[in-house]
Amino acid sequence: MSAIDFILLPKKKSLGSNFFVRRSLPDTRKQMVGPFIFWDHIGPYVIQDGYEIQVRAHPHIGLSTMTYLFSGQLVHRDSLGNVQVIKAGQINWMTAGRGISHSERTEPFEGMNTMEGIQMWVALPDEDEDCAPSFLHKGLKAIPTMDIDSITYSILLGSYQQTNGAVKGYSPMFCLSAKPTKGHRAQLWTNEEHESALYVFSGAVTIDGKVIEQGQMAVMKPGQSIEYSCLEDSNIMYFGGKPFPQKKQIWWNFVSSSTQKIERAKQRWANHEFESVVDEDERIPLPEK
Repeated sequence: MSAIDFILLPKKKSLGSNFFVRRSLPDTRKQMVGPFIFWDHIGPYVIQDGYEIQVRAHPHIGLSTMTYLFSGQLVHRDSLGNVQVIKAGQINWMTAGRGISHSERTEPFEGMNTMEGIQMWVALPDEDEDCAPSFLHKGLKAIPTMDIDSITYSILLGSYQQTNGAVKGYSPMFCLSAKPTKGHRAQLWTNEEHESALYVFSGAVTIDGKVIEQGQMAVMKPGQSIEYSCLEDSNIMYFGGKPFPQKKQIWWNFVSSSTQKIERAKQRWANHEFESVVDEDERIPLPEK
């Protein structure tokens, strides 16, 4: 029997001016993998003179976001007063808790650049949904690595095989990034209480005879370890964690265990009650749906 439960195909979504992503989570068949509730593949974009990506100020509650780039750079601004340029190989980790607003933009620059990366949302446990908002930036040198079957993995979030990642998070989780080459075979393990998935940014791998291609996510059966083989030079992430006992509710940028909290967050944004993003005047209005 295959260890794969689902193979999810991404949907193209617009996040703002000139900015589209490939979204794998949530899916109608699978809302979350462990605590991971959103999975957006950014790019690759060729950024040329005069071309800007602009995600205007918008709010969040009840989650943490991680932005991790393979190439290019973005400027993060938030309502805590943080202004942070994120470059390839670095992590921006923002915890919304009871409420935060932020924006993301490419600044004008000379020449040409390619931007590609991932932005994921990690739902907070019920007891941490109303924690104070915070922001953390981790440079390349602050991200631990480990070798498995001659492949080097960056440990981005949580912990894996007793190795702590760059960011702890609020619940049991892991997120690994690697670029295995054609012909490589490797085995990856997960706790029997955890859910897990493997995402292919580029290249192609096989798991139990099934080909997982660029932009596809293989969601494993709970507690299942996997063995994969690279058909091409590839860029992958393996991630997951312990699922929550109850389903989370999600509406726009809001995640919560409570309908009332989401309704209140809608009112707060519509009434301009969230703190403003530093050095920003533009904002995304509350959607009608």
